[in-house]
Amino acid sequence: MTTTAPPTISLDDIRRTAEALEGVAVETPLVESAELSRRLGVPVWVKCEMHQPIGAFKVRGAYTAISRLTPEERARGIVTHSSGNHAQAVAFAARRFGARAVIVMAESAPAVKVEGTRRHGGEIVFTSRKEREATAEALIEREGLVMVAPYDNYDVIMGQATCAYEIFRAQPGVETIVCPIGGGGMLAGTCAAVGAIKPETEVRAVEPALHRSSAPRSRPESRSRSIRWKRSPTGWSRRRSGRSPSPTSVPRCAGRWRSPKRRSPRASASCSTRWDSWSNPPAPRRSRPSWPARSCPRDRRP
Repeated sequence: MTTTAPPTISLDDIRRTAEALEGVAVETPLVESAELSRRLGVPVWVKCEMHQPIGAFKVRGAYTAISRLTPEERARGIVTHSSGNHAQAVAFAARRFGARAVIVMAESAPAVKVEGTRRHGGEIVFTSRKEREATAEALIEREGLVMVAPYDNYDVIMGQATCAYEIFRAQPGVETIVCPIGGGGMLAGTCAAVGAIKPETEVRAVEPALHRSSAPRSRPESRSRSIRWKRSPTGWSRRRSGRSPSPTSVPRCAGRWRSPKRRSPRASASCSTRWDSWSNPPAPRRSRPSWPARSCPRDRRP
């Protein structure tokens, strides 16, 4: 069995990609967070990717990938599967090239993402979350569309690498980059930029503890029981079911745990700075039951 080595990404490759994004993606500011700096005892800078045209970094990768298609490929139309920012990014970039964009989205996609995708000219095909990739493949077979995957795409990764490239331009002495992980496109691009510019820089991948998008792909051969959270009259309770990766492979917020209903947008950015065990999260804060203690179903268990 033969394997293909991944392509090498050089600083010149990333620089040319960044130049091609001029006038499309914004070179967003790097702003020091006084609160995070105070908590952690070191200067902490935040990359403000919310200033991008679609409000997220995804435009970097989507535009880069679509710009590198041939005119014939763009004329066939573009398809992707996403229920969020990549969907908007592909629709936005395709419109700039006059190309058709078909987006396969989950029926449960947030309304704001659906509206944003349509506003940028995307054609939406709804399906279940588990059937998104299969539906996109069926569209490729039936209509000859070209896939621009959300993360498993070399040019998408190259586009995301420009974010870390800008960080080094603004702060050459950066020692650690904390990178969000979903599908892994931004993480791969960040690692590529670090390897090409300053290999001694540490990269830490983080994600919310209750949204383990990277977990099943981390170490499927080493798993333990997972914890799911179930709403009850007394608050949020833990229910063990299924299997999840080992504690060494799953990033988790090391700071204060927040329940899903009270989780703030800053939660994952402010406290996810190290690898920790998934199997024993702090117990959530519970409210008092609305009925007498003796009538609580929990007290009637044998």
